[in-house]
Amino acid sequence: MVDAVLGNDPHPPLAGDWRADLTAFARHLRTLLRRHPWLGPQRAGRPTLGPHALQHHEHALHAASAFTTDATSASAVVDTLMAYVLGATARELAEAETQRRTGMTEDEWRQLVGPYVQEIVHSGKYPHLARVVREADDRDDEQRFEFGLACVLDGIAART
Repeated sequence: MVDAVLGNDPHPPLAGDWRADLTAFARHLRTLLRRHPWLGPQRAGRPTLGPHALQHHEHALHAASAFTTDATSASAVVDTLMAYVLGATARELAEAETQRRTGMTEDEWRQLVGPYVQEIVHSGKYPHLARVVREADDRDDEQRFEFGLACVLDGIAART
């Protein structure tokens, strides 16, 4: 099934710029994981060795090879990027599953737990959390994903 999914949705063509290509790869993988929620655990485990899965991984390694010619480093770059995408997408899918299971949106849940959160904020025991509750922007999934992706790619870039 993994190989069929990867074969039905080809990856974007490479542009020759490692950062742009790995960004496109990460976004594409996120789209696949969101479309097929069962795919994440399959991609996180042992590699699928079908031709489409192999080509998918080859594509990512090719993109990483524009960053480094060292095979170990290129593999580590791809592993790091995949770990980020799998983790970030797992959070999004968990929220969607919770909404499906409970019938409660995130906003409805926030209203329900709001009084308790206010107690926490006013307790003074968690000043950093209280500051976040009071001051931080509430980012959506897309904004969280893109911020994290930029951090991962910045970290990779710093390895040169």
